[in-house]
Amino acid sequence: MKRAVVIGGYGESECQLEPIAEAACEAFNVNDAAIFTLVNADKNPNALIKAVEDAAVNTHSLGVSKVPLTANPELLMVFNGPEPHRIGSLFLSAGQIALKHAQHAIIGSNFTRNITTARDTLGQLASHPLEHLSYIPGVANFSSTRRVARMAESGLNVKLVAAEDDEFFAPLSYISAARKILPRIVDLQIIPGNHTTLLRRPGEVFARTLFQ
Repeated sequence: MKRAVVIGGYGESECQLEPIAEAACEAFNVNDAAIFTLVNADKNPNALIKAVEDAAVNTHSLGVSKVPLTANPELLMVFNGPEPHRIGSLFLSAGQIALKHAQHAIIGSNFTRNITTARDTLGQLASHPLEHLSYIPGVANFSSTRRVARMAESGLNVKLVAAEDDEFFAPLSYISAARKILPRIVDLQIIPGNHTTLLRRPGEVFARTLFQ
């Protein structure tokens, strides 16, 4: 295994993905890591293809859509990947997450971290507004289970990880979609947490998904 690769989801910045990369390096016992936001993955497709070769690739949310079908990583771990949803439902879920983060920032014990997370996300959206607008239909229509199944057909080692309380993509949507293609999926795991647990507690998530 050459390196750990992290491909972030909608609105996620490199700063938000760095802790995931650090945890991935420790989990897979590698020293090299490559980080791609959605925008960076689109702008640097050749660099992405080179980075994922023989690597442990970890994607969050829509990040899985940027992994080329012809990619040959040693392992692909898909966290909280999307399943088709109505766009209106996605906006409602986004509002619920924003409200939850605001409440945590006001009354929680991680005020600085929550404010930093909000700042980084808003900065990423403001820096690349047109790109992120163009991603919205992709979030609504993309099926991570179908993409994973296609990649697993070639023998790729894949782990699909869903969170029990994911505000966007509930485990039931994974299970429903996976029933049709389950024989082709290497591993489907449901873990405690919500859509942003990987961002907030990456070490704990890797320990739970890899070693339990």
